[in-house]
Amino acid sequence: MRFLAEQVKTMPTEVTDVTLFTELADKAETCRVLRQGNQVKVKLKTVKRLYTIKLEATEADSLLKNLKCKIVELSKEKKPKPQKEAPTLHEKQAEE
Repeated sequence: MRFLAEQVKTMPTEVTDVTLFTELADKAETCRVLRQGNQVKVKLKTVKRLYTIKLEATEADSLLKNLKCKIVELSKEKKPKPQKEAPTLHEKQAEE
């Protein structure tokens, strides 16, 4: 039973204090930045946990300048779905 308890995934922890977030960044492996308009979500991945903070773009830029961990910029743009081509006459006849 102990083995299963160790495998349970924990939810990300949201931090609201910028100074605490910078202290946590010293222990972080990577920092992922997700920009959504004027809001920026910054995610710190440590060995044990994932910490997140939501900031405005100007605050986030100043915060990112002070971080020493590896920073990865993510984009949340929707990828266009590939359009299906219209079936040819031969394919239509094969379906019938």
